[in-house]
Amino acid sequence: MAMFLLLSLAVCTAGSEELPISAALLDDGESCDASDASDSCHLRLLQRSAVAKMESSESLEDLADTASNSTLDWQSGRETGSMCMLYHCPSTLGPTDCHHWRCICQNGYRWSKLTNKCEGAKSAAIVRDTGGSCWWFGCSTSRGPTSCVHHKCYCVDGFTSVDGKCVRHGAEEEEPDTTTTTSLPPPVPPPEMSTQCSMPEKTCGTLAKETSCCDTGYSCLKSPVAAERVCAAVTSSTEVPRYGLQLNLRSPSNAPLLTFYTYRAQGKTSYPPENVNMASLAGVMWYLNNEIVGRADWGGKRKFDITRILRYKVQTRATQPLMELGMNFGARFAFDSGQCTGPFSCDEAWQNYGYFVGCNRMGPFKGFPFPDFPVAYEGVWYSFPGKCPQMKYFDKTKKGSNGLHCLENQPGGYCKGAPTGAYDCTYNFEEAGEISVDELEGIQDYDKFFNAGGREYDRITDRGTQMTFWDGINDAKKSKWRVDQAAKLFEKHYPGTSLPDNNYEQCDFNYDYFYQKKKCKNRVPGDECSQQIALAKSSQIHQHPEWFPGLTPSSSDFAFQMTMGKSGKTACSIPCLR
Repeated sequence: MAMFLLLSLAVCTAGSEELPISAALLDDGESCDASDASDSCHLRLLQRSAVAKMESSESLEDLADTASNSTLDWQSGRETGSMCMLYHCPSTLGPTDCHHWRCICQNGYRWSKLTNKCEGAKSAAIVRDTGGSCWWFGCSTSRGPTSCVHHKCYCVDGFTSVDGKCVRHGAEEEEPDTTTTTSLPPPVPPPEMSTQCSMPEKTCGTLAKETSCCDTGYSCLKSPVAAERVCAAVTSSTEVPRYGLQLNLRSPSNAPLLTFYTYRAQGKTSYPPENVNMASLAGVMWYLNNEIVGRADWGGKRKFDITRILRYKVQTRATQPLMELGMNFGARFAFDSGQCTGPFSCDEAWQNYGYFVGCNRMGPFKGFPFPDFPVAYEGVWYSFPGKCPQMKYFDKTKKGSNGLHCLENQPGGYCKGAPTGAYDCTYNFEEAGEISVDELEGIQDYDKFFNAGGREYDRITDRGTQMTFWDGINDAKKSKWRVDQAAKLFEKHYPGTSLPDNNYEQCDFNYDYFYQKKKCKNRVPGDECSQQIALAKSSQIHQHPEWFPGLTPSSSDFAFQMTMGKSGKTACSIPCLR
């Protein structure tokens, strides 16, 4: 049984392409490091590196022991055969819970071999399907009274299949709900948000008290050789406790529900978008243009062997503390091998705002945190915190480590159904199609194109050879044309599924308020803010409606103050909602 679970983990989730794992790995899987100016080696290579470690005999033994320990409470009839150690259970399995790192059907549902998903206990797929085949021979008499329908053995009317055998209605036993829940510690005041943290291996406090944050990827721990705390690297031995979150993070928020598309550039392998970065269509096109096509360090080929642009339909809802600062999104954190790497302290941010979705705009200005230089593409990058975002992938599953406790204590923001805005329910996603980079560029066979001397793009000359698609990376018109071509290709393959591209406008992260450099403040009648609001409503909104998106002259003073406060260009602060 342990080996069965191990194989389930090796393919990550149901629906992943069934390829030999070793065939998907790169020989230089460690070639990405901190010197890479990109968003840290990006997603596919990181997962491949993790899978490479899993293929080692030592890792297999460790994971087998972990899997064996997790099968002590096996759920008869509810097991799906998929794991949820690193990721949440995929929606394609139907209604599931993550139980001891295994995806099991929710109470009242059973696993159907007919549909390969969890079906209601009273559905035809469950109550009569024995799982047996009658393709070559009739149904076995050991299954009880059955009939052969479409080469499948079904119980006759009046009987229900239980563990492959037909019993009379009422004879089957109800499965007890043995799934477990965890509780949070009592609420404590969140730490102040820092924008300057101690460097690695530097002092961060005394033995009795932590006095400063550490750069992300490091934790303020007691020094084994001195009477102080130092910033030590987060490893599988680091204790990551549950947060004592504020009460307003433990309940649903009043923030609006947002629905939009995000995109990822990826190769042949597939895995869930948790503890990763994604982008708007313009954002992913810039990433391809700037970091993927025509890379000299990859012999002129595409970096990471990227072949596809994947699209996800995402829903997000901000937590209450974030919404009260006028934001639907927090800071966009980077992820390296499934570990949050900042900017600044991810832990401080999550204790203040829960596991929020982060965003940052990019365009003809310096972005925060990246790219910190002007670009021609006007796009957005996002971060999606998943389980145990403090540790790297395989620190979370090492034998005898604290990684499994971290996976329990730090659930991340993904949840099933519409996000509520509670600390652990800020987003969900579903696959929404993909397009081929080859088709987008207009080539039939990439290898043939490359072997004939073709090059998609050269960063030095700013042009390709036998291809012009990526020419002019800093040309705004050409960049917009490339984004439009990608959008048209998605519409070609998935007609009628387009959504308004509001990513840029929706990304409302505000550095000053998020990092508590500014505080909310309600206007007072007659003060400078009130005077500016009156001027905005009477004349400025008619002259410059683009300054006040979503507002009309009849909108409330509160709405005007929120918009003007977030701009940072008026005497108004954002209003206090409490």
